[in-house]
Amino acid sequence: MSSFIAYIRSKQFFIQLAVIIVLIVLVFFGTLRFLSSYTKHGEFVVVPDFVGKQIPELESFVTDKRVAYQIIDSIYDPAEKPGIVLRQDP
Repeated sequence: MSSFIAYIRSKQFFIQLAVIIVLIVLVFFGTLRFLSSYTKHGEFVVVPDFVGKQIPELESFVTDKRVAYQIIDSIYDPAEKPGIVLRQDP
């Protein structure tokens, strides 16, 4: 037990501890920098509003906008005309 305590108080232990702390800090900040560039943090795309558009006219609406659309569900609302977009996400 006394040799373990002597090792903890030695110069070699503190050098190794400092190297470990520096490596952990570098890995942490490197990971944050990688995630920031990988997820394109801070960049955004303006999505056009499809609400109120007729489904047949969607194709011509998106031709010059570099976006795609996908209809995943249909909703019946007796107060609205059939065949229009009522909601969108995003």
